[in-house]
Amino acid sequence: MLSSVRKHSIQYNILLRSGQRYMRIFMETSRLFIRPFQESDRSILVSLLMNTFFMEFSSTGGMNYDDANLRFDQILEQGHNNIGKQALGIKNSSEIIGYCGLEPFFIRDKNELELGFRLMPNYRGFGYATEAAKAILSSSKESVFAYVNPLNFKSVNVLTKLGFTLVGEYSHNEKTDHLYKFCA
Repeated sequence: MLSSVRKHSIQYNILLRSGQRYMRIFMETSRLFIRPFQESDRSILVSLLMNTFFMEFSSTGGMNYDDANLRFDQILEQGHNNIGKQALGIKNSSEIIGYCGLEPFFIRDKNELELGFRLMPNYRGFGYATEAAKAILSSSKESVFAYVNPLNFKSVNVLTKLGFTLVGEYSHNEKTDHLYKFCA
């Protein structure tokens, strides 16, 4: 199912930061670019994280300014290690329309990977989340989990298209979501 994704172009760049080497992956699909967030993206992502429509179905909802900045710092740090949510945008444009990526996820007393994606409302329903997630999953050689509010039918549909299966429930932040698993 993911074989066509492997044909997308992936550019590997080695960056030197504080004397350490980091590999940053830039991906392109037929319509999208996927790249690590940069400090210059702070204002746009913080604004999105504070937006209740962008954060619809999130267990946190729209964040306050301080929490959104802390979340951006986490995403930025994870990006330096080639993990975490990645900036997602339309090719031939510099506009960021959301994010998609794999993050560390602790469940059932184990560290796992969790797929997450979120798009600006006016970019939902065009297959962008599915396209980006396929590209992200093509680089994983491990099982991946995703949790979703059961009322978020569009995200459930994306996970189903990607080959995830419902494996149970996941409780966090006083909410219970459905837990899905993808086996690489």
